[in-house]
Amino acid sequence: MHVTDWMQRIDLQKEIQEVYLHTFLFKLGIKLVAIFLPFYILELGFEISTVFLFFLAYYSTYIFFSWINAVICSKIGYKHTMLLASPFILLFYLGLRHVETQPMLLGLALIGGISYNLYWTGMNPELGESSEEESREEETGFFLSMPQIAAIISPIVGGLILTVFDFNTLFLSSAALIGASFTPFLLTREHYEGMELNIKQYLEQYEAKDFLTFFLKGYNSIGVKMLWPVYLAVVIGGSLNIGGAGSIMALGSAATSIMIGKITTKTNQEKIVLTGMIIAALSYIGMSIVTTPVTAFTVSLINGIGYTAGNVPIYSKAVNHAEQEDLIEYFAVREFALGLGRISAVLITIAAFATFQGDLRFLAAFSSIALSVIGTGYIGSKM
Repeated sequence: MHVTDWMQRIDLQKEIQEVYLHTFLFKLGIKLVAIFLPFYILELGFEISTVFLFFLAYYSTYIFFSWINAVICSKIGYKHTMLLASPFILLFYLGLRHVETQPMLLGLALIGGISYNLYWTGMNPELGESSEEESREEETGFFLSMPQIAAIISPIVGGLILTVFDFNTLFLSSAALIGASFTPFLLTREHYEGMELNIKQYLEQYEAKDFLTFFLKGYNSIGVKMLWPVYLAVVIGGSLNIGGAGSIMALGSAATSIMIGKITTKTNQEKIVLTGMIIAALSYIGMSIVTTPVTAFTVSLINGIGYTAGNVPIYSKAVNHAEQEDLIEYFAVREFALGLGRISAVLITIAAFATFQGDLRFLAAFSSIALSVIGTGYIGSKM
């Protein structure tokens, strides 16, 4: 990918470009913090069980608010929905600076979950409206690569901020970048297509494969959102090591998402999805046994490459299906399925930690993630 290719992408007169720019800045902000959240909770003196409860509270909101947020989106439009979510997302990060008790932490988890669910209820349909069907795979690749490119920078920068300053500075930096990311949406028109909501009629024609794929994707996303950061904090330690592992994973993801977006066709989609997810599944097993920063970086890179290779075609198919049906309804059901999968994964992880001791706890939890990744590859390839 030449630099001129990226320069051509940044053209806010084309609406897909505003999505790219927003996504880059937005992810630059949240990735400063994301991999350090379990580390932060543990540093506050809470137990690992509190980390799990935090994520359980956070993702439970996806179950209860996906349809409510879809109704809001249908009334005010995609971009306005994202803008509405922005102050609550900022409140979530700024509030984390002042956590003192477990109820306060879990309350912020609820605020974060509701606001992010609202944000994605607007963002996913916006991509569907802004992208072109004939170049959907390539544009999906770019869309998914933008946050990964931001994530190459953010975790290691976050680690440096923690080394030199503190979590207070980290959360403030994150909030500033997130706030700035929404300015591109003030430059172009709003979309109001596909605003009619009829969930009963919609579900009668909804594909079960799509729902199950998203459920499994939600399940295995807990691997990198919660379980791997917890493992890094407990076993590897050190903010620079944690941030470095996140950056290496994003490096593999960014390079792969661009490449896969260019080479994926209808004839090779299934093979790419299955191959990528098998590699990712093996990397999750590897995550449960690494003990040094170098091996953690290696398995992170492999995971980023494998999972992204499988995910780009699946997400591209999802956008195509959504555009053929009803954008808001499709992605509302998707968010519900993702949330249900994530809650299931957190509960299984809690059960694994209650049943086993020592390293077996992580091995059991990561093994369940690996199995769900293989399931994602098999069912997702047939969407």
